[in-house]
Amino acid sequence: MVILSFNHTLLPIGEGPGMRDKTMKRIGIFGGTFNPIHKAHIGIAKEFAEQAALDLCIFVPAFISPFKSDNEHPINPARRIEMIETAIKNHPDIDTDKFELDTFEIDKRGISYTCQTIEHIKSGHNDSDLFLLIGSDNANDFTKWRNWEEILNNATLCVARRPDSAIDENVIKILESKGKVQILEAPPYDLSSSEIRERLAKGMDCTDLLEPAVLEYIKRNTLYQ
Repeated sequence: MVILSFNHTLLPIGEGPGMRDKTMKRIGIFGGTFNPIHKAHIGIAKEFAEQAALDLCIFVPAFISPFKSDNEHPINPARRIEMIETAIKNHPDIDTDKFELDTFEIDKRGISYTCQTIEHIKSGHNDSDLFLLIGSDNANDFTKWRNWEEILNNATLCVARRPDSAIDENVIKILESKGKVQILEAPPYDLSSSEIRERLAKGMDCTDLLEPAVLEYIKRNTLYQ
């Protein structure tokens, strides 16, 4: 079941009375393969932008993730880019001025390492606070990431709960000793791109899982069949 509406009234991440430096832009980074981008991606991106009080949320599709392989379901990276653009542009509840796409990892090719992406985003947004969105599964393994301490030095880590991965509080304590960590107050989404690819390959209905414009794009270009 995909939940798309929330009623949280929280102080934005890292903000309390008199704490926020309003001269600094708040830039969020949402990386992933987005193969394909689905409703849960959009829902958590909206929560991320709201709870972190972001001025801008940047989707960064990976060329090759160091943690997963999509070799059984190869798709041209240009298609993933176009689906992300389609999802952002056509969603009725998304402020297109607050969400954009950066193709740095795809343009760079090779394995996509977050530490390099953060340096890239940082170079284009010098006077900004950076926020990195990851799932609880990745948070539990975060100390295995390349240059993880450097990442925490450059960005606040925002963790979204996943139904298949409980948050390891011991790991969170380690991460908090090195930088800022915030758990997003949103229910976990029980939805994955691999599940959607399987359904599409079997010709099953994905109306409730994909934005209408994205589903139409997939059908028009006969993807995942």
